Amino acid sequence: MPRRNSKPIKHIPYAPATDNDRAKTRYPNKLAAEKAAEERMLLHPQLELDVYQGLDGGWYLTRRKID
Repeated sequence: MPRRNSKPIKHIPYAPATDNDRAKTRYPNKLAAEKAAEERMLLHPQLELDVYQGLDGGWYLTRRKID
């Protein structure tokens, strides 16, 4: 028998963890991201950048080597 004085637990809708992508520079396509990576690598010769596509469909830069 359910208790009368217990309050129902409110439902919290699922939100994917995309807070990290908000702080990053998003590029609309792969070509724009590769161009930005080339420019930054020319300014800093010791820097090696690669591009990847995020879950939101945008393109981002990373220092990790992606094979």
